[in-house]
Amino acid sequence: MYQKGNTALIILILLVLAGLFGFWYWNTKLRQPSLGEQLFKAEQNPIKDKLPKVDVFQVKTNPFKDIYPNPFRETK
Repeated sequence: MYQKGNTALIILILLVLAGLFGFWYWNTKLRQPSLGEQLFKAEQNPIKDKLPKVDVFQVKTNPFKDIYPNPFRETK
């Protein structure tokens, strides 16, 4: 009886490992890229060369800085 349990367990583990390997192989080797993947790879950033190079830390980006005072700022 003890031998049957071990054999069944070993067979079950081997079947699970074979299933996992088959799923991995099917997912990585046999799968064709989807339409979404093809479009994403073809059109990564169509306006990449048209955007200006701007460093946001050197340019004033807050238009309300001089207009509205911060009520939570500490006053000295």
